[in-house]
Amino acid sequence: MRFEDKYAPRSFDDLIFEDAEVKQKLKYYAENRRHKHLLLYGPPGTAKTTACVVIANQRQPEGTECLDILEASFIALDLPSQLEKIEAGWIAQKRLTGVDHPIAVINEIDQLKVEQRHRLRAFIDKCRHGFLFMTTNHLASVDEPLRDRCECIEVGSLTSETLLERAYAIVQSELGEVDHVEIQKLIETANGSWRDALLAIEDYVLERK
Repeated sequence: MRFEDKYAPRSFDDLIFEDAEVKQKLKYYAENRRHKHLLLYGPPGTAKTTACVVIANQRQPEGTECLDILEASFIALDLPSQLEKIEAGWIAQKRLTGVDHPIAVINEIDQLKVEQRHRLRAFIDKCRHGFLFMTTNHLASVDEPLRDRCECIEVGSLTSETLLERAYAIVQSELGEVDHVEIQKLIETANGSWRDALLAIEDYVLERK
């Protein structure tokens, strides 16, 4: 199993957010209490896509999961047919699993061309079968009418203090002991990115096994 898969969040409580208000807002989605199109934005490596997937899965009936996890750069190759597949998938999920509000995740929505974002906006206006959870590193690159159709939530960089508890737990699990000073120095190199922090932890562990 890949290191990042081994320590990937499995539930909403496993997700790390710097801002408690952001965590509370997203918890409403995870608990199936809020039903809107969602756009998470912020720096690379802050686990925006992971958060979308975990929240989408937590909304699903037990034993099922969100299957529509798409890269914008991929669906851009044939957006009309991809949107048709998303809608068909939502209808199938509602019929087969009983989920009331199916989710499709689209990563890096700013990779769509302007005219494709217009088409996506029309899709959102027309379709009532499910919701889109989307991400971008650059909110300003997403046109305002599309942003207006979503709840836009900023996922900020993580401080070293926020990352440390999870880092200590991973190192303890892998090595059976933790050098707190070394791990603190290690996490400071991640610049608020969970992706970079996890890579640094993996390198640290491999060097000592």
